[in-house]
Amino acid sequence: MDQERMVALCPVTMSSKDDFLFHCQLRAIAHNILLSKLTPQQAAGRDELPFTPDQLRQQFQYYPALLARSESIVTGSSFTFDFTAPKNKRIFGASRYEDTLQLRTLALRGLERRYGKGHQEALQRVEKELAIIEQLDFGAYFLITEDMVRYATTNGYPHVGRGSGANSIVAYCLGITNVCPIELNLYFERFLNPGRKTPPDFDIDFSHLHRENIFKYLFTRYGSEHTAMLGTCSTFKDRSTLREFAKIYGLDKSLIDRLISSPGELLSLNIPEVGKILRAFDRVPPDFPNQRSVHAGGVLISELPVNYYTACDLPLWAFGLHTLICTPQKRQDSKSWMY
Repeated sequence: MDQERMVALCPVTMSSKDDFLFHCQLRAIAHNILLSKLTPQQAAGRDELPFTPDQLRQQFQYYPALLARSESIVTGSSFTFDFTAPKNKRIFGASRYEDTLQLRTLALRGLERRYGKGHQEALQRVEKELAIIEQLDFGAYFLITEDMVRYATTNGYPHVGRGSGANSIVAYCLGITNVCPIELNLYFERFLNPGRKTPPDFDIDFSHLHRENIFKYLFTRYGSEHTAMLGTCSTFKDRSTLREFAKIYGLDKSLIDRLISSPGELLSLNIPEVGKILRAFDRVPPDFPNQRSVHAGGVLISELPVNYYTACDLPLWAFGLHTLICTPQKRQDSKSWMY
């Protein structure tokens, strides 16, 4: 292996040794297992703590070049993020002007298909919506959605457009939704208004039989570097937090219910696990992250490559780097290794 391409990596998981038990409790919750069943491979090592510069030099005393290269990477890196500007793809075709013309053409063609010729109320509403869409520069957003729906329709994949997107007559004319906002007296402003800074969501349901094909089309059509699944992060909330910690200690449901309704009463019974549960509960700050998951079909088509906005989970070899990881302390396999 070419050592000139190697760097030092020291993972940091906890701020102090006192955090190790709390870390293991959280990992047991994440794996949905009893704390006693957590294995060393499912948690961090006890040594994954912050190192001082002197400790790092001692750790890599025989490989000073690795530290030098790591320091060079850190000092040469920076990160800024604009939380105000939309990250969505801004131009669908060759230019914004062509997007405006294409959206108008598709909307008017759909208007005639949906309402026939000479429907003045529908025409006025389409014109109003198109003006707002152009003003907010969201034309590409509508065209991308129409493109996806057209692909699905062409391949016989049924879809249902729901939510506030059904308030848009342009969406109705494009075939994104099948709800007439005039018939149901729905207001476009609930979906999109001039005061909005970011594009709204189009909620479109596809069968689980076709969903993967839709994703494959989007990633192929717009490039994997510009396409990403949206993620969500659930957080610990009040009583459910107490319930999660109680479960990893094997308390049965009746005891958990009593713990939630009257923790002081259960604490007086001198059950050892109760004190540990309450101490862990007290350490959880508001909105502490619990689990990550994939949003229900949410997809982002970005203007710049996705890794311009966020760190991507790519292997280091993708950047031409190899990694030498500092050796953690030997872990025990006994059930009491975490204590």
